[in-house]
Amino acid sequence: ALPKLIEAGIMIIMALIDGIIKMLPAIIDGIIQIVTALIDALITSLPLIIDAGIKLIMALIEGIIQILPQLIDATIQIVMALIDALIKNLPKIIDAGIKLLMALIEGIIKVLPQLIMATIKIIMALIDALIKNLPKIIEAGVKLLMALIQGIAKMSGKLLKAAVDLIKGMISKIGEKAKEFAIKGALLITKLITGVTDKAGELGNKAKELGKKIIDSVSSGAKNIFNEGKEIAKKLIDGLIN
Repeated sequence: ALPKLIEAGIMIIMALIDGIIKMLPAIIDGIIQIVTALIDALITSLPLIIDAGIKLIMALIEGIIQILPQLIDATIQIVMALIDALIKNLPKIIDAGIKLLMALIEGIIKVLPQLIMATIKIIMALIDALIKNLPKIIEAGVKLLMALIQGIAKMSGKLLKAAVDLIKGMISKIGEKAKEFAIKGALLITKLITGVTDKAGELGNKAKELGKKIIDSVSSGAKNIFNEGKEIAKKLIDGLIN
């Protein structure tokens, strides 16, 4: 039953591929029309979108500035809680990570010969397919490149004008808002520095404590990792030889 099922599956796939190939020009034309319509709609609405985006960004910045002290304090409390939890559970986390890594490496070693053979077969099949279809691929690439060059050449004047208009518009908008941006930015930086400075001593102590815990845990497990590494290397060599 299995060979018949495989044959039927292959026939269905080939029929689908043939159908897609026949419909490909119509599909491509439809996609081009949709993309063109979307681009036209975006160009028409672009001034409104940019203006709305600027207003949204300014509102977000003003809102963040108002709640910045509370945000910094809450973030530091969360970080401290996470660091405390990590310090308490660090030996367990490292031990579990080592066990998981060892299990993964041993599993890969067991199936390494099959993986190598399968990879070689896939690579050879890809190379054969590329060699057979290379003239078609080169021809299609040349046609696509020529079409792109012709399209860019036709649109070069419009593209250049649009780029110049865009740069002028950006410079104008930035000039109008420069003073306001500078004031808001300076206020934001000042509040950030003040908030971080208030908690600097506490953060330094916690960081030192975490570093000491990490060094102690890694040192205690180094001998076990070395022994496991030797055993895995031996198994890897045996698997490759077999």
